[in-house]
Amino acid sequence: MQNAKFKMQKFDYVKDSFGMENLKLKMEKNNFKSEFNKRLIKFSLQVIKFCEQIRKDRNLWPIADQLLRSATSIGANVIETKASSSKLDYLRFFKLLLKAQMRQIIG
Repeated sequence: MQNAKFKMQKFDYVKDSFGMENLKLKMEKNNFKSEFNKRLIKFSLQVIKFCEQIRKDRNLWPIADQLLRSATSIGANVIETKASSSKLDYLRFFKLLLKAQMRQIIG
């Protein structure tokens, strides 16, 4: 009887430990998402400020316009991925988003 009680306590410890680890992973995931969104907003604002500066030269207007569209579309695409119907759809869409952004950056 005492041996069974010890096993049960051990199982409860493992279950609680796993729950804490799971909670820790969720918190890290939420922190990553929050930090990622903050970085996207900061990046967009920096690009907007930069484009305001280079638009002073009329010859750079087309470059500023394209840069502004491509840089701010990242945040819009990330928001769109959140509307995905499943985790697999989310991952697929995110991969496509990264490829598209790399094409815009590289040319």
